[in-house]
This record gives sequence, C-alpha cells and structure tokens, in this order.
Amino acid sequence: MTAEDGGIPGAGLTYPTSPDAVADALTSDPILVDPMFGNGATEAVRDGFADLAAQTDHAVYVVLVPMEAGDAAGSDPGRDLALYLSGAGGLGPGYYVIDTDAGNGVGSIEAIGVPDDVSPSAVTDGMAPDTYASGTYDGSVLPSDTGRLAMDLDIMLRQGEGFDQDDYDHYAQSSPWASPPNWESSYDHQPPDPGAYWAFGTTALVVGAGAAWILLRHVATWGPASKQAGGRSAARPTEAWPELPTNPAAVSATLTPRELRTRVESELTAVAEARAARDRASLDAARWSRIDTAVEAARLVLARAGDRDRDVPDLVGALVLTRTAAYALEDGRGRQAPYRPCFFDPRHGRGVKRRDIPVGDVTLDVACCSLCARRRPADLLPLRDRRRPYYERDTVWARTGYGAFVDDLPFQVLDELRETR
Repeated sequence: MTAEDGGIPGAGLTYPTSPDAVADALTSDPILVDPMFGNGATEAVRDGFADLAAQTDHAVYVVLVPMEAGDAAGSDPGRDLALYLSGAGGLGPGYYVIDTDAGNGVGSIEAIGVPDDVSPSAVTDGMAPDTYASGTYDGSVLPSDTGRLAMDLDIMLRQGEGFDQDDYDHYAQSSPWASPPNWESSYDHQPPDPGAYWAFGTTALVVGAGAAWILLRHVATWGPASKQAGGRSAARPTEAWPELPTNPAAVSATLTPRELRTRVESELTAVAEARAARDRASLDAARWSRIDTAVEAARLVLARAGDRDRDVPDLVGALVLTRTAAYALEDGRGRQAPYRPCFFDPRHGRGVKRRDIPVGDVTLDVACCSLCARRRPADLLPLRDRRRPYYERDTVWARTGYGAFVDDLPFQVLDELRETR
C-alpha cells in the first residue's frame, strides 16, 4: 500500500482506523508512524525506531497512529491496545510503542511477555536541564512526545545500561526527536504590525471570536441561492470547479476527501523535508516560530479529521496551515508576511489578487485567486461546510477566513484545539 491509498503513507490505513486494521498493517510493517507523530520528519522517525528495534532479538511494534477511543476503552487505553494486538491481533510478545492521541503526550511503551525491569524515568532523573526556575524554558530542551517514547524504548532495550547525559541530550536536542520551541497562546500573542488585520471602510475592525462569522452572514447569498435583479435565479455553472491553469498549487474541488487528505499529507511531508534541510541559522526566530507552529497545527488538525465529506473544511485548514509553513520557509525576499489563501475557497491557492465585496454600508477587502477576482458575485463558489458557506459557520476557519483576516492563524488554531480537546 502507498500514500495514494489514503491514510498513513506506507500502511494503507484509513481514518478512523481500528485495532484489527492496525494488527493487519503491523504484520507487513512493524513500525507505523503517522505524520501527526513525525515531528515534521516522519521518515527519519520511522528509521530511528527501526534502528532501535535492531538492537534486540525481541519483537518491537510501533503504533503512532491517531485512533478514536472505543466505547469499551478503559483507563489505560495504551496497554489495552497492546494486549489486544499481542493476543487477539496475533502478534505475540514484544515491546509495543503506543500513542493514539496526537499532541497530548499520553503515549507509552508496553512490554508484553518481554523484560520490563527498568523504569526509564528513574534512569533519566536529573538529566533534564532545570530551566523552569530561571524562566528560560521554551520546550526546546526536552524530547518531543515522540522523542520521549524513542528514548524510553532505547533505555528499556538496553536495560538502562550505558545510558548517560550525552544520550539524553541526543533525544532532547537533535532532530527528529527534539521538541520545537513552545508556541505562544494567541490570547497573549501580539500581531507583527498594527496593520495585520484588515479595516472595513474607515473603521478598523479586528476580526476576533465570532466577529467574522457575524459579518460574513451578510454575504451568504454567494451560494446557489444567489439572485440577480428582478428576482431571477443567477445563471450558474453546473460543473465542479476546475483545476486553475494559472495556479499549479490549486487543489480541485473534485477531489474526494480521501484524495484531499493524501494531497495534504504529501505537502506536509515535503514541508518537513524542506524544514529539516534548512539551516536554522538562515532564518530568524520569528520565522521559525511561524513555521514550527504551522506544522504542529497542521499535524493536529489532520489527526482529528477523517476522510468524510464533513471533514473537508478541516482538511482544507490543514492544507492552508501546511502552506503557511511552506511559504514562510521560502527564502524569496526575506518574506515576513503570512500566507494568504483565496478567501472564497482556499483550495484555489494563494490570494494573489484583492477584491472589494459590499457588505451593508461597508466594504470587505479580501484576498482571492485570479479567477475569483474576475467572477461576478453571483458566480462565486465559496467552500462549503456541509450545506452552507464555510464562513457562515461558527468555527475557527470562519473566524479567521482561513488566515485571510489574521496573521496568527496557527496560534489561533492551536488555541481552538486546546479548548476543544
């Protein structure tokens, strides 16, 4: 199976997956690492776990896969899954590296029928830098959640022998195991400049929680119910939105949710590779913060989204976040401006034009693609969230216009995920 099959590249797992599907996948590949757990370098993480597994004659199974908790999930879902895989799943004894909840750091290593005499935390006690007291902690001097699992597996396979400070520092400071700098909550986050948010008419309106949604309800008639003068229905094309020949980054609305997910995963992998290849000294700290936060947010959104029609708005959000990171990674003109997608449908690519839309007594100035800039209002086809234009919903995507209104989309998305998890 390949990435084109949907789900986890190389495993063919779809979302949401099941213990039986995971057991089947593990028989052909004992190391399953979804990009959500890949620290922006999924292949390197897989290779790292493979190298660790080669240290022992015991079986090692890695299951870093987003899964929905079943109705019968107990208080220790990691061990429950490991016991199921080793028993009913037919995999037998081994070390099971389990994490099915991206971003929450609840992964564990379950030793089923193999030596389990060492406590990794006891071995690493005192090795982490004491930066809390000095107020300098930014999250970058500790292993990431995935890195911690790799480090704990390393300790367990060695039975604690020979693991020292240099080994700890390897997991805490080196790619792909190290944790990126902590993202800053947008509640305290300051926009890069006073003009970061768009003004409507002569009134500066900061589009915050709910404000964009309330305002954009006035333009909901851009959908199929649009009317021309005289009350006649506007002439509308019946075919789906085509690929945009002037924008090679455009994603067709004809893609199925699974195909869209695969497209996002492919772009996220490409961003991860570009990020890993870039010398961190080549970009300033603010740019790296934008890149790392956008990648983290994209991974978490993708982990929570499925591949059904109702998941399309979130999949598009993950696409925009991925492209936010890619745009910031480009050297170009030392660009500091954030990525702006086409407001009407972010699948169209970057908003390279601007368009004034009358909204009551004011005018809404939005970024859009070249085709949307030329279309009549009655012919615009906004991205839909189920049966309504996305901006008519009360979601983080509506409140931010997928980044059309704000400079800190990744931070706002992470805040939203933190509040709703």
